Amino acid sequence: MKHCLKYIAFLLVLSGFIACNPDKKDVQVTDETIDITSIESLSEQIRENPKSPELFIHRAELYAEKGNVDEAINDLNISLKLDSLNANVYYKLIDYRMLKGQSGKAKTTAETCLKRFPGDKEALLRLAQIYYYVEEYMDALEYIRQIKSYNQQDADTYFIEALIFREMNVPAKAIESLQTVLEYDSEYIAAYNLLGQLYMNAGDIIALEYYKAGLMKAPENIELLYNLGFYYQENNQPQLALEQYNKLLDVTDSNHYGALYNSAYINLVQLEKYDEAINLFTDAIKIDSTAHKAFYNRGYAYELLGKYADAKSDYFKALEIVPNYPLAVQGLNALDNK
Repeated sequence: MKHCLKYIAFLLVLSGFIACNPDKKDVQVTDETIDITSIESLSEQIRENPKSPELFIHRAELYAEKGNVDEAINDLNISLKLDSLNANVYYKLIDYRMLKGQSGKAKTTAETCLKRFPGDKEALLRLAQIYYYVEEYMDALEYIRQIKSYNQQDADTYFIEALIFREMNVPAKAIESLQTVLEYDSEYIAAYNLLGQLYMNAGDIIALEYYKAGLMKAPENIELLYNLGFYYQENNQPQLALEQYNKLLDVTDSNHYGALYNSAYINLVQLEKYDEAINLFTDAIKIDSTAHKAFYNRGYAYELLGKYADAKSDYFKALEIVPNYPLAVQGLNALDNK
């Protein structure tokens, strides 16, 4: 799970990296008649003009859009053989390799880019990102330091720095870096979200202000809506929590397991609305049929309503998913006593 969270954080910042560096050669196709909307058309163009790096780049992007990252990587490698002085291709290749979990190859690509373009901020930032991903935090911070030594730091630089400090369990430094992120870019939504999380972990009410500030700028941001709802839930404000979860469910067409489960739990434990809890747990189970906690809690709601056969069925289902799940065992024992 820890690596998964790191990878999600990597993707979060990745979205800000895709933009091309205006100081480097951009990807261009001079022939406006070239159709770049389909792989078949691009492949035909490549057969006719196999030494065009731009065509391989376009096909790589299309492969990536369609989820075929391996072919995208292959095309970018061919493009670099044809033109090794396009920095943007190195960036894309690093990003695609990281999407495949190839941190070692991504690191080699970034180092090659730095040899071609000494002091390149995007390559340095990606190296910091890669070392963050593999949990070598001091090395990651060294690349952040290099970016600052070239006076090239920006919001992305400080956001990566904040992620590193968070993993190093230095929340004060992470908060300082995130506040610097917002000085560079007041629209950096991920910074509001992470500041909210850090302050919430510290039990500081300032968390609420950062979540709200982020939502003022991005009212339908899923992470902010969920985290604000969770803040209210943890601070015994169930109606406000449900309000945020309902907004989130509207955004996602009622397809967010966490919002459904938490809403159900609030109705079960805090509001004692057992029928509503059962309906919401059922919706959550439709999204994740392996959610043993949802089965257990729905069973408990059935038990509280006196529907013991339904409760017993859900407790057994929870045990099928997680054998010897303690709460389900206790629930069945309680039913036997009744």
